[in-house]
Amino acid sequence: MSQLELTPLTFHPVFKDYPWGGRNLEAKLGRTIPPGIVAESWEIAGHDHGSTAVRQGPHMGRLLSELMSEWGAELVGIRSAAALKLGRFPLLIKILDAHRWLSVQVHPDDEYSLANEGDVGKTEMWVVLHAGPGYELIYGFKPGDIKTAMKGAALIIVTLPDEVQAKVYAGQIAPNLKAGQTLGFCHGFNIHFKYIVPPKDVNVVMIAPKGPGHLVRSEYEKGGGVPCLVAVQQDATGTAKQIALAWGNGIGGARAGILETTYKEETETDLFGEQVVLCGGLSALILSLIHI
Repeated sequence: MSQLELTPLTFHPVFKDYPWGGRNLEAKLGRTIPPGIVAESWEIAGHDHGSTAVRQGPHMGRLLSELMSEWGAELVGIRSAAALKLGRFPLLIKILDAHRWLSVQVHPDDEYSLANEGDVGKTEMWVVLHAGPGYELIYGFKPGDIKTAMKGAALIIVTLPDEVQAKVYAGQIAPNLKAGQTLGFCHGFNIHFKYIVPPKDVNVVMIAPKGPGHLVRSEYEKGGGVPCLVAVQQDATGTAKQIALAWGNGIGGARAGILETTYKEETETDLFGEQVVLCGGLSALILSLIHI
């Protein structure tokens, strides 16, 4: 790399219009931003989902990802092992405008992320530049019990593993259910096979995303969503379906599509897909036929 190539690099930002954003990057920081919602301004980024372009100098217009691919260790140093292996710039510096509630996730390390998510892990640092009246920053969660969590709740979502739901429901949920509350499930197993039989004065609904939890979250953060199934088993209040659809919309499902089904159909087709396809039942059957 020549001395000319080592001149300081400044970049044009990449803007993201996630639904929790606003206009504070313009109002509070005086930034020039595109029309509409702006949630993030990526100041320095060489990521697959966005790469900043050099603002001026001999490399004007070139993407940081291109420079990383061309220069590698000369740009980031030889100690950035994961970055060099993936050919990706190791830092992503961005400014956020959280106009709604925004969760700060705990990210896994590189080993887990590369094995399960196809990406490197993250270590984050946050600096709060501005907080309006009534804004809150909540660090961590205070451990509580199910009874306290259910008090006054309109929607109680049960996402425990199927094999423990009935025990937890009988011991901790059922004694604290109130008429008019809504029980929500992401899979119909325990309701369909009657391991859980809720009282008639509560709603029983389901939103079943067609993807794992981490994908539901990552698609939502990108402004998209994972398709969902919606089902109503009991409608005690006359608003069960509206409540379920609001839940599905809240996790981004409506952006991709929400299809109506029943607890029976969702449970049986899901079990068929898992046992016959995902867990190898069909392939094992084919192999056994070959060897007959």
